[in-house]
Formats: sequence, structure tokens, C-alpha cells
Amino acid sequence: MQKKILKISLILLVGFLLFSCGAGPGSPGSSGFENVGAYIDVVEAVHMDPSGEYGDVWQFDLIQDICDAGPPPEYEKWGDDFAILKFKASSYDPNFPGGTMYIKRYKVEFTPQNFNFGLPPVVEYDLTYSLAIEPDGDEVTGVFLVLRFGDKTEIVDAIDRGIFSPSEYPLTYDMKITFYGEDMYGNNFSFIWHRTIDLFNVYRC
Repeated sequence: MQKKILKISLILLVGFLLFSCGAGPGSPGSSGFENVGAYIDVVEAVHMDPSGEYGDVWQFDLIQDICDAGPPPEYEKWGDDFAILKFKASSYDPNFPGGTMYIKRYKVEFTPQNFNFGLPPVVEYDLTYSLAIEPDGDEVTGVFLVLRFGDKTEIVDAIDRGIFSPSEYPLTYDMKITFYGEDMYGNNFSFIWHRTIDLFNVYRC
């Protein structure tokens, strides 16, 4: 009998830990959704920069190449990187739908993802935003700045000056975006979305 009770307790504990880590409905690392009565999933992700959209492929171009020496020289389209994300909000119980949910802020953080010594740090962003999502309604798309071209230039400059000396390319990081918001009743929520990104000189002429 004691073994049976212990087994049940372990199952409940594992279930609790999985839910706390985001293994239940909604995104991993989420919080506050239980108070809202609904959760948000990212159902589609696209990387975009000035040269175009690249689907769910996250190669960030560090350097603007010269496509044609000219004169005048022709440069590749280059600049900030963005994440185009499509969200879907769902009520835990359709009979008791959650209220309208608003994303009001997001934070972008980069963490090295390999044993590449000498990786430069990538700046973090904490930016305001405004996006309304209706639980059990249509999917909603947002465009989020994730890396400014000026910060890419600073990474290249720091490597060129020997401040950082990566042992290999591409420079691989985990990009974590934490979204913060509240519902129409003032209940706060947050959730996390990840992608692995590569930083290197991508030729896009």
C-alpha cells in the first residue's frame, strides 16, 4: 500500500514539474495563463531582414557585402532583423472563454549555444509593443525587432579589434523572446519563445 501511495505521489510530482516548466497548454515557461483562462501559442515563425523573408531559418547577416563594385558600388540589402510571429490564443474551457489578451512588452536575450570560445555578447532588448489577441478567435500576426544593424556592426568591430576571438563560424546563440501582457481584466501573463540563430556573413546579393 505504501509503495502504491509513493508511486502516485511521484506521478503527481512529475506532472506538477512538467506543468511548471510549460509542458501543459501554452508555451514553455509561461505564467499567469491560469488566471486569464486562456493561453497563447506561436503557430508560425518567419525570419525577415531587408533582403527578404526566410521562413523558419534564422541566419543573421553580420556584414553588408558589395554586390557590384560599380561605379557606383551596389550593396546588398541589409539591416535590422525581425521575427514575424503568428499567435493563436485558446481558452482552457470553451464554455468559459478568456477575455481579450494584450501583448504589451517583449524582451530579447541571446545565449551562446556551443563551445565556441570567444563569442561576443549580443545586446538585449526590452521593448514596448501593442497587440490584441482574442481567445478562440483568428490567428494574429506581430512583427518584432530582434537585432538592430548597429549592434551587428559593433559585434564585427569588436571581433576585428581582437576584443573577442570566436574559434569558429557561424556564431550560434539561443534567442529567447519573453512576451509580457495582460487580459482585459488586468490579469498579467507572460510566455517564452526560443529559436537557435546563426550570426555570420551571409551573401545575399
